Amino acid sequence: MKLLHYFVLAFIVFALPSFLLVVVGGTIGSASSYLMFIALAAYYFLNKKSKPLFPFIMLGITYYAISSITFVENYNDYLMEFIKYILFVVAGAEIAKNTNNKLLIYFLLIGVSSIIFHVLLGSEYGRYSGFYINPNGAGFLCIIGYSLCYSLSNKKARLLFQLIFTVAGILTFSRTFILLWLVITIISAIQKKENFINLGFGFLMLVILLSITAFLDLNTVRLSMIENIVSGNISSPNSGISTGSRFDSWAVYYDDILENPILGNGFKALSGIDEVKQGVHNSYLMILGESGIFPFLIFIGIYLNLLFKSLKKIASNPEYLYLSIVLIVLFLVFHNYFTNYILLFVSFWITINLNKPIEEKPI
Repeated sequence: MKLLHYFVLAFIVFALPSFLLVVVGGTIGSASSYLMFIALAAYYFLNKKSKPLFPFIMLGITYYAISSITFVENYNDYLMEFIKYILFVVAGAEIAKNTNNKLLIYFLLIGVSSIIFHVLLGSEYGRYSGFYINPNGAGFLCIIGYSLCYSLSNKKARLLFQLIFTVAGILTFSRTFILLWLVITIISAIQKKENFINLGFGFLMLVILLSITAFLDLNTVRLSMIENIVSGNISSPNSGISTGSRFDSWAVYYDDILENPILGNGFKALSGIDEVKQGVHNSYLMILGESGIFPFLIFIGIYLNLLFKSLKKIASNPEYLYLSIVLIVLFLVFHNYFTNYILLFVSFWITINLNKPIEEKPI
């Protein structure tokens, strides 16, 4: 059963269906996606069942049901995505329940190590992503791994692993990674003075990176952006905070959202199916704009609940708070919430661990 567990976890954490779809082709990519869900179903039926994560199920049911009332472009895609989401919530929660923090960290380390090896192959855009194809998505995994490492009691292992996640994250040149890394590191340093060393390591890595830019094929625009963010010069045109930011993507859809706040505009209406509009790049606005206020309130309730519960456990398990903050911020910059299986999986993992009885030792 462990082999099946590791098999499914590898597919989720390494985003193998997406990787194979791009690198090998559509046939293999689609087949690998079906294989992942078959393995998920097998794992679920072969294991002892636990209580389903009803808030996530209700979120999916209300989103897909209400969004279909107004508009559905392709009913086959709609139905398949809905089935996959429900199956992933039900079966993926069992995988999350049986995945402890160390196992998840090890899988994340293997995944983000592919970003570092990607440097050896070079990149047309000077940004690296390894298995994850999209550098921004790769940055998401790096900050999740970095935050999760605060659960490790072995200080040397924690610092080493966080260093790997930091280096890989910097190589993605993700603005979101850099900003979240600073926020999480500062919060952790305020909580425990010994965590100030992470700030030193992070800035050392940036200095080394800046000093060897001549030998690496790096994205010079993003490199300049990082320099400005780190130096505090976020008002600079090269900071990346205002120029080409997500704010412009959000603004395109404000009128559509305000016109249909109750039932929304329909399935995928804000997800880039319009040839003119490229998608809202915001999960909050996507859910509100496509399915209206009711699924939106459930969505907000789920993650506010995680945030408040994690605050109560900050002394013993600060990683829950850090991961909750990371997820809440990440949802601001992408709109494929219901098919982003790694972020869904992390959401399940936090929920399950936060709901464990107080007398039970946290994993």
